[in-house]
Amino acid sequence: MKRMTQKAKQQDQHWKMLMISAQSGDADAYDELLSAVAPFIRSIVLRTVGNVDWVDDAVQETLITLHRARHTFDHSRPF
Repeated sequence: MKRMTQKAKQQDQHWKMLMISAQSGDADAYDELLSAVAPFIRSIVLRTVGNVDWVDDAVQETLITLHRARHTFDHSRPF
């Protein structure tokens, strides 16, 4: 199992705080969260399947899933 770098831990903590704020109704935090995670998701898709025509569709579907499941986020767990 890979250990998280300090930078990754800080990023995770920031995204976690944004999600907690978003769950409380902070639309700006939610916009910031989605804007921050989209490039991260895109990079994972590109590393996993390569540069395919449907990369943006996969990112969008992932963000939709995040949106639908945001109410289930457990604050005691990493983002």
